[in-house]
Amino acid sequence: MLYKKAKYLINEIEAVNFDVRHAKDKKIRLAFSGEAGSIYLPDLVKMFFDAGISDMLDSRLMRSSNAFEELESGEVDVAIYSWILPINDPNYYIRNLEKTEMVIITGLSDPWAVKKVVKANELRERNFIAREPGYLTRECLNEVGKLGNFNPNILFLANTMRIMIDLVERNVGIALVMKSSIRDTDRVHIIHLDDDQKYYAYMQIAMRKSFIPNDYQQPGIQIFRNFKA
Repeated sequence: MLYKKAKYLINEIEAVNFDVRHAKDKKIRLAFSGEAGSIYLPDLVKMFFDAGISDMLDSRLMRSSNAFEELESGEVDVAIYSWILPINDPNYYIRNLEKTEMVIITGLSDPWAVKKVVKANELRERNFIAREPGYLTRECLNEVGKLGNFNPNILFLANTMRIMIDLVERNVGIALVMKSSIRDTDRVHIIHLDDDQKYYAYMQIAMRKSFIPNDYQQPGIQIFRNFKA
């Protein structure tokens, strides 16, 4: 308990120190993950542009896990990310933007292209295209592996979600992805996990309550607080 309280206080002190040093900043530091950013960032940038403050955004692409860590340490003011479980922390303004199902995708000529539902243990012998550890889809794949009592056989590590989907389209392997990632393609087949083994990704926007925007930043912070998917 002492460790947890001390860690929280140290983070708060560091965040306050940073905010004081940068009290006259004209930027809002935004961390966003690839998936959540690709969905919501264009709309946010448009809202800032319409308000005449598009140069206020200092945006940084990173993994979802790193985005919230940066928010906790005070390195950023706002984070948009996705994770397997929704984060609920009273120290932050957090809004749920979307809940999306995690699904298996295959190429259209894959033997499983006729399947509609799969159990975790059936995935034991399949080859996967995946992201590196720390990305939501990889962490979720590891959890599915635990359900099926196997370690996923990773055939190729993709640098981006787009590469992962493109390789599945070419029947190099299968993948576990967020259903929202494939809303614009009809070149893959979707297989749902069995009802009692389903996972979901929760996309959220979070802001530190301890962050006090200056007069210049206030309009931008209001855009974030009122933003809806």
